[in-house]
Amino acid sequence: MNNAILNTTKIISVSILFSIINNALAAESVTSTATVTVQNAFTFAETSALNFGTVRAQAVATSTTNGKDLSYEGAGIDYSVYILSSVDGATTVDNTSATDSVIETLVPGTAGAYTVTGVVPYSSLELTLPAAKATVANPAIKLFDGGSPTGAYFLLYDFEATVTSGTSDGTAYSASNLTADDSGNASFTLGAKLGTSDPSGTRGQIVYQDTAYTGNYTIIVSY
Repeated sequence: MNNAILNTTKIISVSILFSIINNALAAESVTSTATVTVQNAFTFAETSALNFGTVRAQAVATSTTNGKDLSYEGAGIDYSVYILSSVDGATTVDNTSATDSVIETLVPGTAGAYTVTGVVPYSSLELTLPAAKATVANPAIKLFDGGSPTGAYFLLYDFEATVTSGTSDGTAYSASNLTADDSGNASFTLGAKLGTSDPSGTRGQIVYQDTAYTGNYTIIVSY
């Protein structure tokens, strides 16, 4: 091998070596931060209040039982009940157990309506309604006339709901059938029964005043 070829080989070898060294010296690093944002909260809103409309009503003065506050619609209890369905707000009045009590509809009521937004798309939601009947641990939900609650009142009970969104649209609510749509939204309507008061003991309260009777209840949506 002549000297020219040998020198050329050395030059190429040295050039490659410097290239490797220069590449290593040019390395840089970046420190990055990973992020995840938690949003467990969502929006649950009432879009239309549960409204039993306008009725003519009269309650029984006294009861020989413990009163319908705990027993509800039991044997020997003088009561009338107004059933407001969550399905299309259909209303029915039941006076079959009435003797002195009465409910008659003047203006039909409307079902309550609720919306849920901001949940995971297609997620399954759980709806918790008030207890079906009152117990000592869960007192009756009562509607009073806004004054001192000493006169006749109404009892609110037997809540039920109808899903109005998603694949179960139009069906009665049951566990796991209230599901969000592809945008994370869901909705349902609410119905219940409204019964005349049936006081225990000798407490007399037969007359309803010509005014609005109101009472609060709580429903919960979770997922």
